Amino acid sequence: MSMKVEGAYWRHECNRCGEVWYSRNASPKNCNNKKCKSPYWNKERVR
Repeated sequence: MSMKVEGAYWRHECNRCGEVWYSRNASPKNCNNKKCKSPYWNKERVR
């Protein structure tokens, strides 16, 4: 999930590992966590 915060930054939260990070990119390709790096960080899990 991405959310616009102050200035030109976006807040991102990985749906897989729970990592929270900030970047200037609105939709990064991968999770920022070194162990996770999931390309599906913003997709809901299908069960």
